[in-house]
Formats: sequence, structure tokens, C-alpha cells
Amino acid sequence: MKAYIFGAGAQGRIVHDILVDSGISADILFIDEDPKLFNKSINGSKVVGDLRYLLRQDPTQAQIHIALGNPILRLRIAEKIKRHGIPLLNVIHPSAVIMETVVLGTGNMIGANVVINSNTKIGNTTIINTAAVVEHDCIIKDGASISPSVLISGRVKVEVGAFICSSAVILPRRTIGEYAVVAAGSVVTKNVEEKTLVMGSPAKVVEKLGKNFDWRRVL
Repeated sequence: MKAYIFGAGAQGRIVHDILVDSGISADILFIDEDPKLFNKSINGSKVVGDLRYLLRQDPTQAQIHIALGNPILRLRIAEKIKRHGIPLLNVIHPSAVIMETVVLGTGNMIGANVVINSNTKIGNTTIINTAAVVEHDCIIKDGASISPSVLISGRVKVEVGAFICSSAVILPRRTIGEYAVVAAGSVVTKNVEEKTLVMGSPAKVVEKLGKNFDWRRVL
């Protein structure tokens, strides 16, 4: 069995090291679209090819984690891979605390010292990064990104592709809309509309996000 990581950048290196720390028995290999990286070693594992290479592999002998910060790209590539029958791999740091009643999808990354509390539902291909806390009865939908040290209070809904930056606080029963961005350190006291950037304490809308939004601003 081979464990592939799509993306040989910073997120991919984090995923790689979590897999190593968790003692995975599969061979760890990188997939990346940059041909300059082919055959190079990243943290001790080889970059073997691009997406076309991956899709030629036997799906019964492979699993893949998509390690891309951009939620739109992450979801788009996940859809292509699922159509070819390659299973998406959850990557969970051994120090994470996930309550037994949590419902967890596939292809998620859960970082070191994360806490996910009772009866929360996590979709697919999400990132829940170092020391984030997701309290009880939350819903975290596909492709959402929760950055280090974020605090999500109980009964919060984070919609598809939403991005919550480091150390933000979301008060109970709030909704973060699809592909919305919550800036670092913000305190969200009201629902956040889809495709908006909110900032501050309390968080207020500072920008409407168009299709050309540069996700590198928050990565």
C-alpha cells in the first residue's frame, strides 16, 4: 500500500510529518504538478509525479491526502480523484483529541493538539490545524479550513470552503458562509455571509470576495 500526498509545499510537509509520527506502515510518496520537483526528496519522501501519474495507479493499492491550502483547488482535485476510485486518507496527529461521538468524513487533516468535542460532524477534505478547538454539536462542511489556535464555540456551522485564520474566535450558534474568510484574531459575533472577508473584534465585513480572490493572502 502507498500513501500519496498531493502537494509538496508547506501543507504537504506537515501532513508528511503527521503520517510519520502516527506510524503509518504504507510507503509515503508526494504528488505535485511542478515537474521541477519530480524525483526530489521532501522530508525523506520522493516526489514521484503529477496528477496524471496518480490516476494511473491501482486504486486498491493507493490512498491519497490532498495537502493544498486553497480550498477551491483542494475540493476540485478531490472530486477528480474520487471519480477514479482512489480513497481519500484522513491524517490525524496522535495528540489530537476526537470524542467518540464525532462523525468524521474522509481526506481530512487534523493537526497536533486539536480538540473536537461531542457530536460534531466533520465533512471531507477539511483542514483543522494545530491546537484548534471545535466545540460540541458543530458542523464543519467539505473543504473548510480551520487555522492554528482557532476557537469554534458550540453549535457553529462552517460552510463549504470557508477559511478561518489563526486565533479567530467564533461565538456559539453562528454560521460562516461558503468560501468566507475570517481574518486572524477576529471575534465573530454574527453570521458571516458567503464569499466575504470579515475582520476585527467584533468582526465586520471589509471585502466582498470575487472569483479572482488570491488565496495566498491567507495561506
